[in-house]
Amino acid sequence: MGIFIKVKPIKANRFQKANETDGLLDVSSEQVKLQVNIIDLTEYDLKLIHAFREAIEPQAEEVVDAFYQTILQKWK
Repeated sequence: MGIFIKVKPIKANRFQKANETDGLLDVSSEQVKLQVNIIDLTEYDLKLIHAFREAIEPQAEEVVDAFYQTILQKWK
């Protein structure tokens, strides 16, 4: 008699996926450039967001709200 274990397929490491993704942060609007610089957003950050999109998307509104609450508290 043998013991069999069902093994789930290994999901691709999201960090590895981010490293393998091509990305370009090309912004023409001066206001958007300023915003990108203020939050120190990088191309790698965008790659991570893309790689984790499935996990982030359902909570995107909450994340944005928390971000702006933090920003507003710092400006008070």
